[in-house]
Amino acid sequence: EKINFAGGEPFINDILLGELCRYSHDLGLAVSIISNGSLIRPYWMEIYGEYVDILGVSIDSFRPEINAAIGRGTDGNNKHLERVLKVREMC
Repeated sequence: EKINFAGGEPFINDILLGELCRYSHDLGLAVSIISNGSLIRPYWMEIYGEYVDILGVSIDSFRPEINAAIGRGTDGNNKHLERVLKVREMC
């Protein structure tokens, strides 16, 4: 059995998310999270990363100007792809 945390941005309340992941893991569930990556922090991964089986990061576009046009940044210089690569380094 499994549980997935997604929709909106799960990391808005990162401590609650972490505790839910820990609890779910302790119940024997496979835990997955889908995030845009903007709020994932190294301290969270250090504390709660072991309770997550799959961490998916959504990417709408690799082009900053397209991300900006669809609301994924305030201008063509947004750092969405850069944040995704930082998440990869934390895993």
